Amino acid sequence: MWDEITELSILYDFYGDLLPGKVREIFRLYHEENLSLAEIAERFGISRQGVHENVRRAEEKLRLYESTLGLAKRFTEQEAVLDRLRESVAELNCRIPNDALIQTMARDIASLEA
Repeated sequence: MWDEITELSILYDFYGDLLPGKVREIFRLYHEENLSLAEIAERFGISRQGVHENVRRAEEKLRLYESTLGLAKRFTEQEAVLDRLRESVAELNCRIPNDALIQTMARDIASLEA
């Protein structure tokens, strides 16, 4: 579906708050701030191996949450449906310009983005 970096970023957006505070922060520093294991280890006063284990554990938890709840998958599927609707309405608007119903549909779909 996604490359690993994108997958983990999306999963973190959906489920990051479910991770314990220290694990969440270590994951964020590693994946979002691109700090090295050594830099994070120094900041937390733990070994590089400890940082690596926390990152790996967080990745496993995020994937477990997604396999159980499926929120990220459902979100991307809904976004794909909305994209197809936008394209269809835009095509209709080109074929039948200035149609009030089509313009209303376009506004309704646009309001779903918020």
